[in-house]
Amino acid sequence: MEKLFVCFLILNLVAFTVTGYDKYQAVNNKYRIPEKTLFMIAFCGGSVGLLLAMLIFRHKISKTSFIVKFSAIFLLQIVLAVAQLSDKIKIIVFADDFESRFGIGLSKSCRNFCFPIFIPFEFKSV
Repeated sequence: MEKLFVCFLILNLVAFTVTGYDKYQAVNNKYRIPEKTLFMIAFCGGSVGLLLAMLIFRHKISKTSFIVKFSAIFLLQIVLAVAQLSDKIKIIVFADDFESRFGIGLSKSCRNFCFPIFIPFEFKSV
């Protein structure tokens, strides 16, 4: 559980920083971070950091398409978290669990890396 917390903390700090940097670039009319990148960071677990940055920096809050897509990602994560906490599904989060479950070897650099990017899950019978 500690690995998971550290992983999500880092992802949210990255999301917050990248969104703040994108706002800075927008104000200075410079090259922007693609929305696709912001969505991927949010999907990987940085949605809280992105949401905080959006509110603090007042960035992307008036762009309806961004809000709709971000809300869908955030809602999906909430549904998955509730399902996980209520033991409806088993979400595989860490490389070791992934390897043992699927028998797929991962490189040494990936071994200790938390990757909620890939969320293979199995439904438990109720």
